Amino acid sequence: MMGFKALKQNGDTIVEVLLAIVVVSATLGAAFTTIDRGTDGARASQERAEALKYVESQIELFKAGASSGTAGLFGRGNAFCLTSSGGVLEVKEAFTTPATVETLDGQSLGDYTTECKNGSIPDGYNVSISEAADHVFTFRARWENVSGNNRDQIEIKYKLQP
Repeated sequence: MMGFKALKQNGDTIVEVLLAIVVVSATLGAAFTTIDRGTDGARASQERAEALKYVESQIELFKAGASSGTAGLFGRGNAFCLTSSGGVLEVKEAFTTPATVETLDGQSLGDYTTECKNGSIPDGYNVSISEAADHVFTFRARWENVSGNNRDQIEIKYKLQP
């Protein structure tokens, strides 16, 4: 009778290799997603910090204009911005009610006066100042956010007596 020799198995089966590929792919996918979210978060923080800088700049220009008696700062019906030379410019878009982050999508950023746009992002940070009752001023910066599908806004309220 003829004998059969048992073959030694060296190496992995195709199922083991496929399982290893699935595990490595899932791990790399999770790592990529985590890194991508972290990068978007960092960019969003950077955008907010830059927008805050422009709003604070408008506040400083406003305080300087108010103390030197610049005409046209108080009692304006429409939104405006201030130039670095202290000029007062009307923003083409009139804010009849204060804009909120939820209502920004329906409002055009393209209506802003060129001088009211600042920053290094493509459409700029659109700054505006509007006055409410009792000389409470709202300083805003609006921009397209890092994801490109929504707008973002920073808003600071400031009270100043004429």
